[in-house]
Amino acid sequence: MSKHDVDSTIDRIGQLVTWVASTLAQHPDDVEVEAHQYDQDLEFNLLVHQEDMKFIIGRNGDNIRALRALVKASSTSPQAHVALHVDSWQEIGDGLTPTERGQDGQA
Repeated sequence: MSKHDVDSTIDRIGQLVTWVASTLAQHPDDVEVEAHQYDQDLEFNLLVHQEDMKFIIGRNGDNIRALRALVKASSTSPQAHVALHVDSWQEIGDGLTPTERGQDGQA
């Protein structure tokens, strides 16, 4: 996969995850997706407000299972391993959401 193909895939999958998660979330402004590439493997980290975890995961994990299936289907390379992880803002760093930090990123 060329560098352009990888960048395009990362951008496309990131937009897809952001759109789906924002649609499910009650705090759509606090949805953020980070992407990391390791050789041919792609890893996406979805960060959401703590209160939205139940909507992102869904009953019996149905929503997150479906979102992970979409992410894997969106990969353009059958050799690439694509993973999606979900965390809440309260579980990482200072625990502040982007909304709580304000526009300038400062608490």
